Amino acid sequence: PKTLDTMIWDNIHTAHPILADINTVASGIVLEVTKHTAIATRASGKKDADSAVAAENNTFVKVSLAGVDYDKYVELTYAEAKMSQGALEQYLAQEIAAELGEALAKDVFAKIKSDAGTGRKQTKSGDWFADIAAALGMATMAQNPVVYASVADYYAIIGAVDTNGQPIFRDGLVLQANLKKDNAVPSGTVIVVDPKKFVLNEVQGIMIESDKDVKAHHVIVSGYLRAEGCMRVNAAAAYIA
Repeated sequence: PKTLDTMIWDNIHTAHPILADINTVASGIVLEVTKHTAIATRASGKKDADSAVAAENNTFVKVSLAGVDYDKYVELTYAEAKMSQGALEQYLAQEIAAELGEALAKDVFAKIKSDAGTGRKQTKSGDWFADIAAALGMATMAQNPVVYASVADYYAIIGAVDTNGQPIFRDGLVLQANLKKDNAVPSGTVIVVDPKKFVLNEVQGIMIESDKDVKAHHVIVSGYLRAEGCMRVNAAAAYIA
C-alpha cells in the first residue's frame, strides 16, 4: 500500500538523514552516469594574443548503476496479522525500514568513502577542530558540505572547542557546515560530503509482497528494494578515520 511505502521511507529518512539528503533518481532502469574523478585546471591569467591556450585536463568515467538487492521479511502468526490495519502498518514499517535503511545507508557511506579515496583521508588526531577543518579543506568541490557522524562521535564533536576554547558547534553548524547524526557511519569515522553530489539510482522502489505459510500458519510480509549509487564528483567528499 502507498501509505505503508510512505511510512517506511519516513522511518528510513528519520534514522538515516544521508538517504534524505542525497540525490535519488527513481529511474527504474540501469542508469549510466558520468563521474568526475580528477580535476586538473589550467592556470588563468593574462595571455598575449599569439600565446597558445593551455589545456584544462579533467578526467571523467562512465559508471553503470545496475543496483544491489536489499530485502527484509517479517513473519506474523495468523493472530498477529489480525491486529488493526493502522497498528499492523506501523509495525511493518518500523521492522522493514530498520533493516533496509541501515543496510542502504551503510553502503552509501562506504561508497562515499571509497570514491573520496585515501588521498582525501584526514587521520583522526582527537582534535576535532583541526580534523574537521582539514577534511573540509580536502573536499574542495563540496559547495554545501555536511558532516555526518555516529552518535558517539556526534556528541564528542558537539563538546569540542577551537584553539580559543570556544565551542566549534554553533547553531547546528560546525565550521559553517551542517552536523548530522547517522549511526550508519562507522564509529571512529566521520564523513564530510556534499550529499547532492551523490546520486542513488533506484532501480526498484520499495516493493511490499505477502504470502501465507499454511503449514506454520504464518503470514510472511517482505520488503524489497534495488538501488545503487556513487559520487558524481569525487572531490566533493573527504573523511576522518
